Amino acid sequence: MHCTKCGYFQPDNLQGSFCPRCGAPMQKDGFSSDSVSRDSASRGPQRQGGGSGSFSFDENAYRNNAQGSYGQGGYGQGPVYAGRPVNKVIYILIAFFLGGFGVQEFYAGRTGLGILCALFCWTFIPALWAWVRIFMALFRPADGNGMIVM
Repeated sequence: MHCTKCGYFQPDNLQGSFCPRCGAPMQKDGFSSDSVSRDSASRGPQRQGGGSGSFSFDENAYRNNAQGSYGQGGYGQGPVYAGRPVNKVIYILIAFFLGGFGVQEFYAGRTGLGILCALFCWTFIPALWAWVRIFMALFRPADGNGMIVM
């Protein structure tokens, strides 16, 4: 069976009259799923249309797949930062006033680094690290809600 809208292939042994991906009605094929899987593996991509040699291309599916699973940027969307989104102003204020104890790291979701900074707060190294993080946050662009990924 295959979906009439998105082309999703569902083996015959799975029952259901609607596509699990898009909800469109499924169309029953005239052949078994075993022959399809063997034939499609040996032939590669399927051509559609006349002898023009063009492949079927769904641009919307391509754009949706270019966008990452967790909102990471796809193609042409700027740099992708790993971390948790935090409010830029609050992060800078916490780093400025409580950065010597590593509180900004707890706020950003990096508990391990926050504990490490708290353990070594007497060396003033976490205070220097807080200034580095302040400057990193200042020059990192915020989104429309004022959030940055730290």
